[in-house]
Amino acid sequence: MQRIGRGIGRLAALGNNRLSRTTADNLLLAFPEQDSRWRRRLYHASLQHTGCALTETALLWHRPMEAVLSVADSSGVCAAFDTDPRPRIVIAPHLGNWEFLNLWLSQRLPLMSLYKPARNPQIDRYIRLGRTRSGAELLPVGTAGLRAMLRGLSEGKSCLILPDQRPGKGSSPVLSRFFGQTVDSSPLVSRLAARTDCSLYLATAIRRAETPGFKIIIRSMDRLALNTDVQSATEYLDQRIEALVREYPEQYQWAYKRFRPEAYAQLSE
Repeated sequence: MQRIGRGIGRLAALGNNRLSRTTADNLLLAFPEQDSRWRRRLYHASLQHTGCALTETALLWHRPMEAVLSVADSSGVCAAFDTDPRPRIVIAPHLGNWEFLNLWLSQRLPLMSLYKPARNPQIDRYIRLGRTRSGAELLPVGTAGLRAMLRGLSEGKSCLILPDQRPGKGSSPVLSRFFGQTVDSSPLVSRLAARTDCSLYLATAIRRAETPGFKIIIRSMDRLALNTDVQSATEYLDQRIEALVREYPEQYQWAYKRFRPEAYAQLSE
C-alpha cells in the first residue's frame, strides 16, 4: 500500500493540481532560506508521503488489529509516558500517520478524540468504525463534545488532539508563529491544560525508511508552559510542533493550507 501511495504521489507531483500547488506554496513559505533544488526534493518526497497516508488507511481500518500493531516500533516513546499516573493530553500534529497513532494509543489508554461527522451517514459510520476499532471514543466537534472530553479527563480518560489546522468559522483563533509565518491557531490545548490536572505529550507515528511500519515518538511537554496565558501557551505549542516537523519535514501535511490567506496572496504577486 505504501508503494501504491508513493506512485500516487509521483503522479500528483507531475500535474497542476490542488495537492501539488499547495505543497509547493507551503514549502516556499516555510523554507525561503533553502534553494529551489532542496525544496524540489522535499516537494516530491512530501507528495509521496501524502499518497501513503491515503492508501495506508485501507489496511489500518480493515486488517486484523494484531497485524496492524505488529509494525509499531515504540522505541521513541519517553519513559514517563507509560508510568504516568495522570490522564494524558496527547498532541498529535499532522505528521506521519495520525490514524495509526490513534489505533496504537487506544490499545493502551482509554482514549477520546474530537472529530467532525461526515454529512453522509454511511461515510460517517465507516469512518467511526475505522477509528474506534481499537477502543477509541469519538466525540463530535462542538460544545457538547468539549464538555464530554472535560468530563472524561476528570474521570481518568486521556485524549488525542490534532492541533495544527486552522480553526473553523465562528471560533476565536490565537495569532501565533509557525515556520516564520503568522498563523491562526486553536487555543484548545491551553484551555484543556488550564482546566484539568493532566500531563501533556507531543506524539507522532513516523514511517520507517528501512522496513514497512511506523516508529512511535512521544515526548513530554512542559505543563507549566501550556498552563499559562493562552497567547504564550499557543506560541510554545507551535514552537514544539515546528521543531518536531523539522526533524521529519517530508512527512508533514504540506498539502494543507496552514498559513493565512495573505501569505499565499503574496506568492502570486
